[in-house]
Amino acid sequence: MAVDDEVVAKAHSWREEVDQLFGLRWDTLVEWVVITWVSVWLYSSWVAHPDAAFPSEGPIEWTAGLFRALSIDPPGWLTGVTPWLTDASRSWLLGLSVVLSAVFVTLSVKRRNRVGLRFLALVMLVIALEIGDSIWPVFLILALAAVPAICAAVAGVVENLRADDRRDDLHDGFFLPSIVLRQYVEGVLLLFAMPVLAPFILLYRLVTSYRVELPYDPSAELARLVAEELEEGSRSVQKTDALLAVSALAAIQTAGSSPRSSRDIASMLHHRVRDRRELRQRLERDRRDREWDALRRR
Repeated sequence: MAVDDEVVAKAHSWREEVDQLFGLRWDTLVEWVVITWVSVWLYSSWVAHPDAAFPSEGPIEWTAGLFRALSIDPPGWLTGVTPWLTDASRSWLLGLSVVLSAVFVTLSVKRRNRVGLRFLALVMLVIALEIGDSIWPVFLILALAAVPAICAAVAGVVENLRADDRRDDLHDGFFLPSIVLRQYVEGVLLLFAMPVLAPFILLYRLVTSYRVELPYDPSAELARLVAEELEEGSRSVQKTDALLAVSALAAIQTAGSSPRSSRDIASMLHHRVRDRRELRQRLERDRRDREWDALRRR
């Protein structure tokens, strides 16, 4: 038991060292190692064979060839992976890897610590690309992952059709088609597009490294906005609505606090109050425009 605790402590310390050295979480680093590997495989193959829409060899076979190009003997296990995967007696591995990749990426959509599932989805994708030797496994994974998303969207539409005025917004919003679509695009589609987008993401990161960010304190911004709203609406908290009252309390409670959760609460309330204020101002402008048009018609 003591040995296990020591191993866990060393692993935790090592992950902290990686975080300190590179400014990346260990799980994020592992995910991007796979994304970078697939991206380099794609772009190097496209540069070497511009006429080919898809590389003629899989990422694992390409990696073994890269070792040989550098006059390095590839490990025996690496050269043996491709023949083992592509053996005719194991043709079922292609379907299994496609299904597992779709399952892992779908499960990662709502998970807080989801990088491990995304990593497994990418590994299954690499295996499928190695066996399938075409781009079709990617489309199959996206199609399979879209099935539960479509079911969730249909459930949301049915819930909205059955809803009545007595239902609360929380129950009606259990399945929102727009949110389902956004989660599918952000959690599934973008993950498998990352190898293609990786150079552009790197360029964006390099450019934004020189961006100067102004300090942002959500609690202070929330307090300022609530004060302006109270000044415009009324002179007492009793005459204002619940959102402003809660926002005022949140600004007081989260002022000067460093925990991320407190800052997130203040930031969320700040955006809600600001959005409502902009909506009210827009409605007020529309009302004045209608009154002005009515006066001109007279």
